[in-house]
Amino acid sequence: IAEYTRRYGWTFRTIDERQLQTGWFDSDRFFELDIQLSDTFVELRVTLFEGMHMEWLKSPELLCYLMGFNANIKMVRLGLDEGGAIILSCDLSRQDLTYEVWEQTLGVLGYYSSFLYRDCLRQFWHFGLPSTTLQPL
Repeated sequence: IAEYTRRYGWTFRTIDERQLQTGWFDSDRFFELDIQLSDTFVELRVTLFEGMHMEWLKSPELLCYLMGFNANIKMVRLGLDEGGAIILSCDLSRQDLTYEVWEQTLGVLGYYSSFLYRDCLRQFWHFGLPSTTLQPL
């Protein structure tokens, strides 16, 4: 994974033998990519918004809007972590992982991260979320 990431042209930080961190800038912000390695999978995770500090069950329209993306996006999934952060993630099998698959996956994560970040900001404004609720990284 480290070699594929270098070949892609990105630098990274090794957290431990099973975790790397890297990321990229687009026109709006820096997106950090956390890479977790297990014996069988590589989990890639981008945090779009940190700790939303809200009770999601009291905002069913917004929750349905966010989860509705999963029916329309390919290769990746949008979700919430235990701290309320909105994350975009993808799991890859280590068994048949090639550089071409790695390259395609990073491109898909980059595209959807940028698109979903901007679209979520518009929808949060539409749903009347106060700016103090939003904490992009």
